[in-house]
Amino acid sequence: MTSQDVDPSFAPLMAQFFREQSPPERVSAAEQRDLDESLWAQVTEMGLPLIGVDEALGGSGGTIGELLVVLAAAGRACAPVPLAETAAASWALARTGARVSGDLLTVVPGDPRDTLTVTDGVANGVVHDVPWARVATCAVTVLTTDHGPVLVAIPLESASVRTGYDLARQPKDRVSIDAVRVGVSPWPGASDELMARLTLLRGALMAGALEEVADLTRQYVGERVQFGRPVGRFQAVQEHVVRLEQQATLALLAVNRAAAATEVNPSALEVKLMKLITNEGARLAVRAAHQAHGAIGMTQEYRLQLLTRRLNSWLGEVGTSADLAEAIGAAATEHGIARLITSSAGTMEQA
Repeated sequence: MTSQDVDPSFAPLMAQFFREQSPPERVSAAEQRDLDESLWAQVTEMGLPLIGVDEALGGSGGTIGELLVVLAAAGRACAPVPLAETAAASWALARTGARVSGDLLTVVPGDPRDTLTVTDGVANGVVHDVPWARVATCAVTVLTTDHGPVLVAIPLESASVRTGYDLARQPKDRVSIDAVRVGVSPWPGASDELMARLTLLRGALMAGALEEVADLTRQYVGERVQFGRPVGRFQAVQEHVVRLEQQATLALLAVNRAAAATEVNPSALEVKLMKLITNEGARLAVRAAHQAHGAIGMTQEYRLQLLTRRLNSWLGEVGTSADLAEAIGAAATEHGIARLITSSAGTMEQA
């Protein structure tokens, strides 16, 4: 993943770090114990989750472009740590003027089943499918009140967590809150900005994973010999490889476009468009990669399944394709599709 505001040496450095520190056997082992604590310690020591947060508030400084490079590298390596969640939550706390400490944090993604309410600083209710809640110190969410949106910080040590997992066996938990005193701060932006930030970061993870799936498949079909020649020489297999390269490139472009748009408007419509493109790319890529690999792609010993299980999980998070298409269609109906298409980055909603 590249960006004009990122040092060209940064991406290879991050790629090497995650490749060396998150090999397939380490990822598989982490699926049995939820969090690779050693890797998380390395990541936090380097200040990676706090990139994009002002140093005056305890962050690492840097830009959103640099953070996306980190996440893309983590996605390539299936790094079993809550980078996106902690980065989004830390950014949200800093947006309210709070100092961040580098703690492991998460974000309440929002679910129609959620019943969270806050009255006079005391929270009650249940929130669902909260990633990494069992190992996080705090979960944040933005709620709409009569006095405007507020950021709510829920101390998870005071909540009850029922563990669950997604398809990639990453933690996705149900959190029950019973008369828990929470932090409440006025939110300085639109109520959907936190979800837009998490969506953008999830998209970067997916773009990185798609690039790795494409590279892994291209390498495999070039080495696997059948009927006296590499299977990559067969036209049907070449079609799979081309499709993978297309989707990886589209996802990368969409993430970079959305990142640029959020510099103008943190909840830009481009973020939803990016996630829809990346979701559909993941569906096509997973199918193409497994068809090109055949049976070996399903084996536990081969790392393709580590990538494709994560892609299948992530495409259902922070915006399913159906929900995103409905939101984009509503915006097009309200503003006119032609004006949306010709708007500059970050200004689609105001077109």
